Amino acid sequence: FLLHLVTFFFFQQNYPDSIEMAAPIRFFELNTGAKLPSVALGTYAVVPATIEQAIKIGYRHIDCASIYGNEKEIGSVLKKIIDDGLVKREELDVPKALEKTLKDLQIDYVDLYLIHWPA
Repeated sequence: FLLHLVTFFFFQQNYPDSIEMAAPIRFFELNTGAKLPSVALGTYAVVPATIEQAIKIGYRHIDCASIYGNEKEIGSVLKKIIDDGLVKREELDVPKALEKTLKDLQIDYVDLYLIHWPA
């Protein structure tokens, strides 16, 4: 998993037009029938182009936090890729700490609510 992320970010920064997933991302099915991606894209210090590229190659779990200070930028990317038809909102898994985040991310709901701080 860590190697996968390191490789992704190395290639994204050095060869942004040549990224492909080596294998499709697996999903875990919960007892409710909901499916959860086995790999998440952490967004701390990530530029918007990285998020768009990650979604293009198959990432569907976007992990963000208001403390990262980049939710508006992430929201702009999410809105663009949804509006452009690249992905449907219901295909994305976006866990988040809530009201302001929904506004910043420009989406109507989140899939998982996590509290990063205070721990």
